[in-house]
Amino acid sequence: MLASSAGASGGSSSRGRSGFSLVELMIAVTCIVALIGILLPAVGMVRTSSKKHTAAEVISQLSEAMVTYRQDDPRHRFPMVNGDGTLSVLAIPGPGQGALAQLSAIGLYFGAEQRRDDATRLLDPWSRPYQFDVARPSVALPAGALSDWNWDATAAHEREWGLRPDPVTTVVAAGPLLHPYIWSLGTAGDRTNATTWIYPKDKR
Repeated sequence: MLASSAGASGGSSSRGRSGFSLVELMIAVTCIVALIGILLPAVGMVRTSSKKHTAAEVISQLSEAMVTYRQDDPRHRFPMVNGDGTLSVLAIPGPGQGALAQLSAIGLYFGAEQRRDDATRLLDPWSRPYQFDVARPSVALPAGALSDWNWDATAAHEREWGLRPDPVTTVVAAGPLLHPYIWSLGTAGDRTNATTWIYPKDKR
């Protein structure tokens, strides 16, 4: 009888220890929350880095395509710049072709898999239109001097500098050579603040 009673008592005690106590459960939950708090910023940093890399690759490819386009163009012109300073298939504003269609027409752009908005503007990884101009962007200090993007600080002008023929008179005159400036507004999406822009920096 005593053995049976002891056995029953031991079984009951064993069943009681098989589950988590409230304190143990709270400790486990606290550890999980702490791990999530550590991992989330790291995951965010990886995603941001991946988006920046993607944007830089697209910009590099398009910049090379622009240079090739100009070399092949009879009048040595770059594709048309949109009125809103973006890259698109259709011209903005007005009818006609945008820069992407002009590049595509001679086999320099294959971006069917890249996202575009309803106005056919090419979107960066943050779902904002890529920017495009043949004049160097001007940004007020201290938001961004862009001193690392096609800029000769000593001479205080673009690195693409030399003798060029006037497109109308064809007279050769000293002045800046046109350059394809393509960039993403980056994480902030601010056109007046170049600190978050993604663009090809000078390797110096």
